[in-house]
Amino acid sequence: MVEFFAHWNNDKKQELKEHLINVARLSESYSVEKLKGIVFLCGLYHDLGKYTNEFQKKIDDPRIRTSHSDCGAYEMYKRGKEDIPKPIAFLLAYCISGHHTGLKDGGSSGDGENDATLWAALNSAKEKSYEYFKTEIDKTDLSKSDIDDFISYFSDCGNDMERFMEKYVFLTKYIFSCLTDADFIDTENFFSPEAQRGYSANFEMAFKVLETYMGHLDSVTELQKARSVLQEQAWKNSERKNIYFLNMPTGSGKTLCSLKLALKEAIRLNKKRIIYVIPYTAIIEQTAEQFEKIIGEYVPILQHHSNYDFEKGNKDSDDKISENSSTVDKLKKSTENWDHPFIITTNIQFFQSVYGYKSRNLRKLHNMADSIIVFDEIHILPFKYLKPCLRSIFYICDILNSKALLMSATMPDYSSVIESFADTNMVEQLITDRTAFKYFKKNQYKFLDKISREKLLDMTDEYKSSLIVVNSRKMAKELFELLNRRDTKCCHLSTYMTAVDRSRVINEIKESLGKEKITVVSTSLIEVGVDLDFEVVFRETAGLDNILQSGGRCNREGKREKGNVFVFDFNENINYRGDIAINANIVRNLFNEYNDIGSTECVVEYYKRLFIHHKDEISKNTIGKLKSFDAIPFRTYSQSFRLIEETSYGIVIPCEENAELIERLKNGDNSVKRALSRYTASVKFYELKELIENGIIEEIYGMPILSNKDCYDKDKGIDIKNDLLYVY
Repeated sequence: MVEFFAHWNNDKKQELKEHLINVARLSESYSVEKLKGIVFLCGLYHDLGKYTNEFQKKIDDPRIRTSHSDCGAYEMYKRGKEDIPKPIAFLLAYCISGHHTGLKDGGSSGDGENDATLWAALNSAKEKSYEYFKTEIDKTDLSKSDIDDFISYFSDCGNDMERFMEKYVFLTKYIFSCLTDADFIDTENFFSPEAQRGYSANFEMAFKVLETYMGHLDSVTELQKARSVLQEQAWKNSERKNIYFLNMPTGSGKTLCSLKLALKEAIRLNKKRIIYVIPYTAIIEQTAEQFEKIIGEYVPILQHHSNYDFEKGNKDSDDKISENSSTVDKLKKSTENWDHPFIITTNIQFFQSVYGYKSRNLRKLHNMADSIIVFDEIHILPFKYLKPCLRSIFYICDILNSKALLMSATMPDYSSVIESFADTNMVEQLITDRTAFKYFKKNQYKFLDKISREKLLDMTDEYKSSLIVVNSRKMAKELFELLNRRDTKCCHLSTYMTAVDRSRVINEIKESLGKEKITVVSTSLIEVGVDLDFEVVFRETAGLDNILQSGGRCNREGKREKGNVFVFDFNENINYRGDIAINANIVRNLFNEYNDIGSTECVVEYYKRLFIHHKDEISKNTIGKLKSFDAIPFRTYSQSFRLIEETSYGIVIPCEENAELIERLKNGDNSVKRALSRYTASVKFYELKELIENGIIEEIYGMPILSNKDCYDKDKGIDIKNDLLYVY
């Protein structure tokens, strides 16, 4: 009798049939009810290529190279001509063929073996013999209800082919997620049965603790009372729909309000997890720290972003060292597939888990089901990807039975975009009575027109605490150098500095505010996630959201009757391009048309004009503009999907604190890279190129390290030494 194995480890072997059945059942357990039959079949056929003689010979000779992923895909393709509807057959073929290397582009039927497409894989599998599978695996049929349930997902598409294809792509990726995670977990169970996974949470106790905490917050002043009124309104309106927009002013307590709402709904609807999606790592760290202090005893919180150091993040654990090491490993495993009750992550990480093509991205998608998902600063989404991002949120809520909360202090009116692809009955505004908004109008916004650097700095002399926010790091550094020549305390913040130095400077600012005269110059990084309160703010003209966020650092607690936010342009030739120029021009016009640019009406008009300007861009960028399900460009579209168009590169800045980490890196320890990320200064590609050409960058195992310490100043950041203007 011929024996077939899926995996082997020394003398230990896993039978292939056992692996296929395990993966099929595990995949099925991950799936929503309507797709369980299809997902089971996908798991059962995913490794049919391991029934080839070539693959089994690898047991004795690992040097043999053979692909095993294409045979199951080809079997699905053949069944698409026999007993399975073609769209389902190709969906399964995509998933099976890509379960190791990632989803492939469909390509065309004439593709050869050198083309990395699904059609090339199908053509290649024609020549392979894997018929032994029929002796062990029955030909599993899809029931009529399996097929009908799948078809029902498209009942709302009508003749809208774009909508049909978008949903088809989403379902493919979801089934791919179930398959790849199940395959990985069963393989892990074979090789490392001692591996630990999974955390539990007590949402009920966390909710009670949060209620107690919020009950002790002051509610005396008119502003504090208004904060409570808005929060109560949001909580009461949150039980009817699947998707909510939470529009609350800066300083009204959106973060804690959303946490209470998320916990309440997770308990009421028996959801598995809460996922917070936040655009900036600085806000993630601050938010996670706040949540951990309040509910961390009952709900473990997983931070999944590039700056998080798992070992440092667990340094205060009560566990023993060996146990703590196990805890770190469990946390790292949870980032692979998000099998964790409470996750805080970035926009990039979240949407790459929907629009990526690799297994390591898409494994998380199925664990977005049965979740409460909170999107902070939703207005940050770029127009180019607005449609696919909003569409994916709708599919996750509609198909995967989740609930989403989209919040912002400057909420765009997304109704016109949403109406083009979704059922607006799923959506509701949580704040319908905005009477209390007036109590958060703590500032008056004035436009200064053009002004010189010297005049700008002279104006700060009139105030005890001033914040200047500009559009470029180069300008921020130059203004700081001018301030340094004056007899006043001054500080500087930009991403030319490391996160460690930025945190140090922010603490210095907090210590100085209210005690001594201080002027701070910063880029837009200070606009979110930094709790500072200045007497006056000067903001270089930019988007209205930027200006209002900068204004949130002025008179933050409403202790003064009115704070002043001055918006200005420099009286020198600065040629901004792209979005910053477009947004700034709209704002200049709005200053001429509105007495209060912070009014709800002005914010609505601002985004209305932006939507009109970006109408074509919003409309065209979708993977759904296709005519055939066998030619979907999964990989091509994913590689072009970038929420941040211009990539930044982190350069490690050596210092006493990270000397040991750098030494470990030199010795080949790649595990320190995450810890070193807090010591990186951010530069663009062309800046990095110049630093390399100047011979002051050393690359160690893929990480650029600054080799000349004189090129970094802890208060000003990295010195590029050129005359170019770098925005942000």
